[in-house]
Amino acid sequence: MTKLKRTCPICNNANGEVLHMQSFLLDDNNPLPSSYDVVSCTQCSFVYADVDASQEDYNKYYENFSKYESTEVSSGGGTTPGDKQRLSDTADDIMMHIANKEAKILDIGAAMGGLLINLKQNNYNNLYALEPSKTCVTYMKNEYKLNAYQGSILDDFDEIFNGKKFDFIILSHVFEHIYDLKKTIINIRSLLSDTGKIYIEVPDASGYNDCYVVPYYYFDMEHINHFDQHSLQLLMGTHGFRAIASGQKNITASESVMYPAVWTLFEINTISKNAILKYIEKSKLNDHNEVLSDIITSGKECVVWGAGSFTKRLLAQSDLRECNIQFFIDKDENKQEKYIDDIIIKSPDALKNFRGTIIVASALFASEIVREIKNDQYDNEIIILG
Repeated sequence: MTKLKRTCPICNNANGEVLHMQSFLLDDNNPLPSSYDVVSCTQCSFVYADVDASQEDYNKYYENFSKYESTEVSSGGGTTPGDKQRLSDTADDIMMHIANKEAKILDIGAAMGGLLINLKQNNYNNLYALEPSKTCVTYMKNEYKLNAYQGSILDDFDEIFNGKKFDFIILSHVFEHIYDLKKTIINIRSLLSDTGKIYIEVPDASGYNDCYVVPYYYFDMEHINHFDQHSLQLLMGTHGFRAIASGQKNITASESVMYPAVWTLFEINTISKNAILKYIEKSKLNDHNEVLSDIITSGKECVVWGAGSFTKRLLAQSDLRECNIQFFIDKDENKQEKYIDDIIIKSPDALKNFRGTIIVASALFASEIVREIKNDQYDNEIIILG
């Protein structure tokens, strides 16, 4: 186990296992590290590059050293046969999930706009691009008349987009390049509409061996995060997103090389939150204060059968505490002869000499308690809080 320079992008653990040391002989003025360790997080097993760098170094690299500006060999513009097919296939995957042709769509890391052009050719017209390379942005504006903006994934989006929200955000082969994934996801979420979706596609680390090319091909200067389907969904899940569709595929990188990729479609996970909110509202409607009001007004003596969590919640959040409680009853011997709010807890035998009202406060066993009271032939008034 080694203390790492870069904490795990998924779980923020600072310890990892070194799997390989990768080095490069870089071109002049390249801001990226000339070597790094490929490590596996000891906590969540995510594999990534332990680079001694910052997000700013990578922003500078993509702004000034971008390899995506060439119309001859770059990917992202659809100018080579393989890249054209890749972008067409990706557009097909995306269009399956965008029924509304007027949806506001943003491609982050759009390169030369090839993916957006595929969408435009299929009558999607509300299209936007964010790209760090000035040359790529100029190309998209002049060649395709796209709403293209120059900027990094961690820039002030309010300044760039003036508060605009998007229905669909695309990050195709971007996350593998990002040093600060946490800030990136927070920033992207600020652009997403409440019902918006995010499409993320990355190289699939689980397929590196099956799509072997040359030694250490997948450990390059730029790819510093090595996702598979599980780790990608784990990352987004820690930031409040849930996967709603996913898939694996092999991309034709050249005539003889296949490149493994995995994609997942995410949405903000509001299901649990909404369910909890409904539960809270239902609980508010059943606070039992109406039932207790007569007992409080009359000053009747009462006992509360049940000294568990339900009773303790009621004492704190309802009018139960205002009742004239003589003692609590519980069959749990560990609770008996102890006190709640200076009122003693007794065994059920204490009911033998009590003629007041019995308030049953048990989340799970109210029916059984009522049956026991009747079987013991107590004729006290019984009120059930449940």
